[in-house]
Amino acid sequence: MFKKILAKIGVGGAEVDTVLHKTCLMPGEWVQGEVIIRGGDVEQEIEGLKLRLMTQVEVEGEDQEFLQNYCIESWELNERFKLGEHEERIFPFEIRIHPETPITSLNTYHNRTKVWLGTDLEIDYALDAEDKDYLHIEPTPVMCKLLEAMQHLGFNLKSADVEKGYLRGPNFESVSGCYQELEYSPSASTSWRLQEVEVSMIPEEERTHVLLELDRRFSGDGYQALTLTHDDLDLEALKHKLAAYLF
Repeated sequence: MFKKILAKIGVGGAEVDTVLHKTCLMPGEWVQGEVIIRGGDVEQEIEGLKLRLMTQVEVEGEDQEFLQNYCIESWELNERFKLGEHEERIFPFEIRIHPETPITSLNTYHNRTKVWLGTDLEIDYALDAEDKDYLHIEPTPVMCKLLEAMQHLGFNLKSADVEKGYLRGPNFESVSGCYQELEYSPSASTSWRLQEVEVSMIPEEERTHVLLELDRRFSGDGYQALTLTHDDLDLEALKHKLAAYLF
């Protein structure tokens, strides 16, 4: 009886551990892994097992911005079952990382982007068991070229964060409910008219949409949108295309 009481508050109860075959991924990539569930000192009723692709978003409050955990996508792995005392169960899985997953591997000191895979083991009449595995999200090849082109054009990446909301352009609309902003500052020799450029990328199956927010010194903010196919990997051509929108 005493063991059951302890298990309800998480002491000696079931534990969950997610093992990913790799943690360095690109948006839209498939990843395999397994969830290992170990029973505790008593038999417990498991209500469900869920994976969540998570990030942190900046939300505007009345007086200031604050960070909030945000679920980009989730997957149900199993229905209700009984987990015996010290029983071990393994649930293999294969999931596709959402194409709009924010990039974490960026060359800036002020990178506030975090992405992780959360595992929730829902236990009947007891504290749920959780696991948290951080992911390294690398830019896709066309994203890499875009970042490289911005650098070659004289823009320095100042910061990166994730905002809550949706982006829309002439021929695209984001779907995940959050989007990443990469904040660039121009070098002194680049353009005195521009104070700042914010870049957001919305990947799709065959193309990546790019939204540029231009903060001009004397004419305020403006927006430009362009679309890159995943074959747009020529750096010089990409620099020329970007320059037409930036200057």
